[in-house]
Amino acid sequence: MDNHQSKTEKNSDLDAILASLENQHKQKNLANNNLNNYSEQMTDTSKKKKDQLIDSFLSELNEQKSQSKNQNNKPDMDMELDNLSQQFQQTIMENKIQQKSTKIENSIDNIAQQFQHKQEQHKREQKTDNLEEIRQQELEKQRRKKQLTRQAEIWLKNLDPYSDEGFWFEQFASSYPSKLEAAIEYLQALQ
Repeated sequence: MDNHQSKTEKNSDLDAILASLENQHKQKNLANNNLNNYSEQMTDTSKKKKDQLIDSFLSELNEQKSQSKNQNNKPDMDMELDNLSQQFQQTIMENKIQQKSTKIENSIDNIAQQFQHKQEQHKREQKTDNLEEIRQQELEKQRRKKQLTRQAEIWLKNLDPYSDEGFWFEQFASSYPSKLEAAIEYLQALQ
């Protein structure tokens, strides 16, 4: 009977250990499920809610940790909960880093777009400035031509056709379509 009683005690001890392991496994699965749930919720909520979820999750982990300490020999569960807590905190840090990285990338893209926009605007302004400068030059050329035409008309009126200059001009103007054009050319050369 001693042998039978020893087997019963061993079975009872094994059952207790098995029950303890099953309980640890259930708690681990519960913690993993909570971690997954919180991680999913983290992606869908605002920063304030995320902070609340983090606090809630950490307090739940601490509560599970306290419960496992109360059940005496559960150091494996404590380590498991610590690992889960560290993993969760690491996930949070990675999310924050990723968010900062995304913000930085967006800022860089924004700056690049602004720079490109300013370059395009500068090119348009330069083109406009160039067109304006060309227009101004053309207007100045027309103004000078009008002024020269008026001067040529006055010069022709005052020119004595019987003077040496008048005689010379008659020969000079013979190669031009009109005396006015010849006078303009002559006055232009004098300037």
